[in-house]
Amino acid sequence: MMTLPRHFIGASGIPDRMACGLAIILRASFYCFETQEWSFMGDTLDVLAHYDSSRVFVFDGIASTVEYALPGADSDIEGLSCCDEATKRERHHQLSYEACSALSRILTRFTLGFYQGDLTLTVPAMLCLEKVYRHTVKILVEDLDQDNPCSPTLVPDKDFWQNVAVAIYSVCRSPDPDTSKQGVGCFQRIILC
Repeated sequence: MMTLPRHFIGASGIPDRMACGLAIILRASFYCFETQEWSFMGDTLDVLAHYDSSRVFVFDGIASTVEYALPGADSDIEGLSCCDEATKRERHHQLSYEACSALSRILTRFTLGFYQGDLTLTVPAMLCLEKVYRHTVKILVEDLDQDNPCSPTLVPDKDFWQNVAVAIYSVCRSPDPDTSKQGVGCFQRIILC
């Protein structure tokens, strides 16, 4: 009978394997999750991000999901001539409001260095947070427009805006000039627009 080495099954290896598996599930099935599942996913990713060995897997799972679901304003799903219809349908799935809430909470924490003061993912997390923020505002504005079409608003959720603004401002204050410059650019695109 073959047994796995103790260091492989020990407590130090469990978070990274869980985070890797959860990142795969997140990316492959994000559009199937319902409200309670997003709450569970967000809480679990948050717990796993506290471990050094799993932090990169957590971020990678979130970032790849965000990049896939929100590829950018200039992408045209209908113009994908190289893909079959099933691929076009799959690529059309975007993040729900619940998904944006769960993922933006963790991305904000990455941007602030919340996880054991680790600032290595600050800039990529900030750029991911920017995409999620813009998509969330789009969802909220569309909902507001349906409820009251005569009431335009630039900040539909002031608490969410404040959390994102504080996270981005923390990047602007970085002692590293390149990091600070990227923070200022994001601050200008989101906060001062």
